[in-house]
Parts: sequence; C-alpha cells; structure tokens
Amino acid sequence: MNRVEHVRDNPGGKGVNVASSLADLGHRVVATGLLGRENCGPFEELFTQKNIEDAFVRLPGSTRVGIKILDPVKRQTTDINFPGLAPTREDVAACVSASRP
Repeated sequence: MNRVEHVRDNPGGKGVNVASSLADLGHRVVATGLLGRENCGPFEELFTQKNIEDAFVRLPGSTRVGIKILDPVKRQTTDINFPGLAPTREDVAACVSASRP
C-alpha cells in the first residue's frame, strides 16, 4: 500500500512553463497552442494571475494530464501520462494563425 503525503496540481507544459517563468521575470508574454476545453480552467487562472496573454485555441476534450509520483526514499519518479488531444489540420492551422501578430 502506498499513501499520498502531498498533492500539487500545476497547469503546465513546456511552453506554458517558459511563459510563466518569463512573466515572473517581468516580460510581456503571449502564450499559444492547443488547449482542451474540459480542463482549461487552471491554465486560464494561471494566465490571469501572471498577466499572460492567452492566444490558445480551445479544442473539445482534455489537455493531456501527466502525473508524477515521487518516492523520496528510493529517489525515484514514476510518470503517468494520460492521452491528449487529437487535433485536426484545421486546429493546427488555427493555432498557427493565432500565433501571428
């Protein structure tokens, strides 16, 4: 049996993490990509909190969720990655258009 000692939820991903760090340093940031409507709330809260301009294209479904399980005794991390979105060509084109000034 394994017992959970601490839980933390963070909206993120490579681009979101970089945008968040740049915003923390005082830069004006625009973030774009594909975001699932079913779990976009935490991302939107982060963007509002850090004054990140949200240029994400919303798609039906959930943005991929990743769970990390840390074992401090063994110093091991287990990653569990759920399936993500399956964007269409039109979705990708909309994302490219959203990223252009």
